[in-house]
Amino acid sequence: MSSASSALIQTLANNGVEVIFSLSGNQIMPLYDACIDANIRIIHTRHEGAAVYMAEAYAQLSGKLGVALVTAGPGLLNAVSALYSAARSETPLLLISGDAGLGMDGRGGFQELDQCAVTAPITKHSARPLNAAAILSDLDHCIAAALGGTPGPTHLALAFDLLSQTTGLQPAKQTISPPAHSMTQSDLETVITAIDAAKHPLVMTGPQANRTRQPAANAALEEALGLPIICLESARGLSDSFYGDLTAALKSADLIIHLGKLADYSTGLHASGRITKGTPIISILTDDQTAPMPAHDDHPITLIRTGNIPASMTQLATAITDQEITVCDADWPAAVTASITRRLAWQAGDQGRHPAALTAQLQFAINQAASP
Repeated sequence: MSSASSALIQTLANNGVEVIFSLSGNQIMPLYDACIDANIRIIHTRHEGAAVYMAEAYAQLSGKLGVALVTAGPGLLNAVSALYSAARSETPLLLISGDAGLGMDGRGGFQELDQCAVTAPITKHSARPLNAAAILSDLDHCIAAALGGTPGPTHLALAFDLLSQTTGLQPAKQTISPPAHSMTQSDLETVITAIDAAKHPLVMTGPQANRTRQPAANAALEEALGLPIICLESARGLSDSFYGDLTAALKSADLIIHLGKLADYSTGLHASGRITKGTPIISILTDDQTAPMPAHDDHPITLIRTGNIPASMTQLATAITDQEITVCDADWPAAVTASITRRLAWQAGDQGRHPAALTAQLQFAINQAASP
């Protein structure tokens, strides 16, 4: 008979997991043994946070589910800061943690901690199976949640006494999520009509639809609109110099479309004067994203739901092309480009060794690279 550990790890392998980022600990050693049989590579780190950060980067660059494996108690707590990063970057990630045995719940077990209470606020789903039979169903839920809708991290806490059990569990096949729905035809027409009427539209995406992760969707929509698509993913919001003088374009916009971008501080909605009063905003969000707060009285917000942001970007691009929609003001695309690419001037002092000169050359080298 197989163990719960081997059934779980083989299920991960069946879902295309080839590598796990981890820092070892007592409660997860049965999973290490199972990885050998499933031919899953373990990349060992020196800090639990590093394991989660590496899984986050891996997921973004590969397009696959990132998996991190840490031990109980302080091991899990060390990973939480990085878990928050994955939540904000909308990255599909599964954090698996060992946990104190079920038989010691409430009795002061080794590294006992209510782990789900810690991770629930920053994950899409957090679970601790209470019996071996529930492990694979909870794993399935975690995988589906991490990859579905707006991607994000999930957490599975596994009690040591469950992992070491010999059970009749058989590995599950690949998790199959139902196809994500696109915008309804009525909602699509609402967006198209608004774009057709606007002279100065701006389109902004969230991290899930940045150029690295969704190059085709960005290229299609930019070509259809003739406008640069702006991805807001910096923690500094509009204050980040990466966005140049985006605030100038924001102030001049007569239509703002948020594609999977929550109406948070980084959009300028909460700063007085950043957006001209009365500017209409269309917020296109996945079903699992939080709707905009009704506090933005200065800016009417139209909420549209979809199952998948990149698919909706392609859907919108196709409709714009088919209906031959064009931006009314021919000078607007160039103005937006000039705003977001504007950089502060610098003086070539200190024998030319100014930091701006160095970073300019570094950026040039990065731009010439064939891949990230």
